[in-house]
Amino acid sequence: GHAGQRQKTDQSHAAMRTGACIGCRACMRIGCPAVSFGGGKAHIDETLCVGCGLCAGLCPKYAIEEEGTK
Repeated sequence: GHAGQRQKTDQSHAAMRTGACIGCRACMRIGCPAVSFGGGKAHIDETLCVGCGLCAGLCPKYAIEEEGTK
């Protein structure tokens, strides 16, 4: 891998429960490339997500869950 890049240590990733998303954009504050916003809801690109869980901690409605093997 390239220096400074986070290595995926397992297969965990964040998953969005869009029904719970209220469009507050709190998860956008961390500037994560995996988190995008469209149609009034946040979306998570699982191919870019490293499973750090930061966005899940920011969500006031718990619309983001960590999924996968730990």
